[in-house]
Amino acid sequence: MATLELIKDERNTVSILGKCMFCEGNTCVTVDADDYDLWQSGELIQNVWPDTEPEQRELIRTGTHPDCWP
Repeated sequence: MATLELIKDERNTVSILGKCMFCEGNTCVTVDADDYDLWQSGELIQNVWPDTEPEQRELIRTGTHPDCWP
């Protein structure tokens, strides 16, 4: 799994920064902080973001770009 950095801001969002483990390109995904906290507390990612494509959830989870996701 890639090393990810989190940045919380005053708009109640979290930016998840990292490098793709396959191409080493930079990644940045911004999500609602409450949703992020729910996921981090153990809720399944597909339950937290059900309308998000699996490739995008993988980007949130590991930093892997959709084009690099196997």
